[in-house]
Amino acid sequence: MKIKTSHYIINELADFKHYKPLRALFQYKEFLNLLSYNHQQMISKLFIKNDTLIILVKHHIAYMELNHDNTKKMIKNLIKNYTLAKPMSNFAKVKNIKILSDKNFTAQKNTTKQRLQNHLELSSGNFINSIQDPILHQKFEELRVLIKNVRK
Repeated sequence: MKIKTSHYIINELADFKHYKPLRALFQYKEFLNLLSYNHQQMISKLFIKNDTLIILVKHHIAYMELNHDNTKKMIKNLIKNYTLAKPMSNFAKVKNIKILSDKNFTAQKNTTKQRLQNHLELSSGNFINSIQDPILHQKFEELRVLIKNVRK
């Protein structure tokens, strides 16, 4: 018996009728991976409605870039090649391309919290050593001696 991979199982499940949206999502992701890395970074979502491929972009500059004639021709060629490779895909019925700005897209800005510089108060070696274990007690006493030597 052959062991099935998770990728194989998910693709088998996607063939069932009630998992049709899952299959469409896989096709969208696969098509998006055919685009160049820069174009992938510009796109927030893409989907097919009726016979139109709708591409939602993250920014108005990305809109201008993808709405350029050469880029649209390149996308149409990619659709053509994709449908040749996978004739049963949703992209076979695409006739038009619309590029829109995604107004609901919120850019994930690097909101790293600025670290406050911690100024550690240096120990002077004055602490109570109430540990009962003789080995640990001795180690803390050695630590006290080291701290006092550094402070001098």
